[in-house]
Amino acid sequence: MEFRVLVLFTICCRVADYIHFYKFRQYIFPCYMQSVDFAVLFYIYHA
Repeated sequence: MEFRVLVLFTICCRVADYIHFYKFRQYIFPCYMQSVDFAVLFYIYHA
């Protein structure tokens, strides 16, 4: 259940990034940044 909440939160962050920063991220941020964001959120959530 906690993991499900974390996934939903991460998806919301991804959507916000897509809406506001897509044109910047597609040139500046590599695809692996999404995995890094998820890993950081997972670590903070379970710290």
